[in-house]
Amino acid sequence: MSAAREAILGKLRRRLDAMPALARDAKTAEARIARHATNLVPERATVSGAALVARFEDMSKKAAATIARVDGPDAIPEAVADYLRSQNLPPKAFIAPDAALTDLDWSAAPALELSNGDPAKVEGATVTAAIAGVAETGTVVMSSAEPSRMRNHLLAETSIVVLSADTLVGGYEEVWARLRKSRDAFMPRAINLITGPSRTGDIEQVIELGAHGPARVHVILVGEVSPG
Repeated sequence: MSAAREAILGKLRRRLDAMPALARDAKTAEARIARHATNLVPERATVSGAALVARFEDMSKKAAATIARVDGPDAIPEAVADYLRSQNLPPKAFIAPDAALTDLDWSAAPALELSNGDPAKVEGATVTAAIAGVAETGTVVMSSAEPSRMRNHLLAETSIVVLSADTLVGGYEEVWARLRKSRDAFMPRAINLITGPSRTGDIEQVIELGAHGPARVHVILVGEVSPG
């Protein structure tokens, strides 16, 4: 072992020896991880039922996202077409290869031109499904796992996110709790928390939308939450 390496390792050992025993106790660390203790939860995250939807809508709009409510999945194709028309955007959309989206009857929106090519080259919008929504901040939660893939949401100028109302939660802690319980504690490589359009104020402190992601984020909220 070289003298330099021994000096580095020796310094680390001395630092570790100086730390309290509790910090080096593996069992203590494992117990803390197993508990998944919840941190301080803001009051605005402690809502349920109709108040949960209202809070999510309010916070989303404050983040410059737009919201459309539909009763069920069958209304999604028409809601996509209606949004593009309202924004004077081309009636073109990339549909993420998610059965929850591809299995819909898109003939309900006959003027809509669908694509499964490169989402970065879509003139209209990308349509993706979120795994959850956070009412506390009006945030949609996107997974990097198939069939979501982050590029499907991030590369286009316009992102349309389909969100089931029964996946709405009050605060972020509930997202992690649900993920741990789903798919045998399956956890994707990355989780993206997206609140409204991409923006920056770096240039002369003027807010510019679409700086490093979609310039428009439209959420189609499907169904209702259970009363609570």
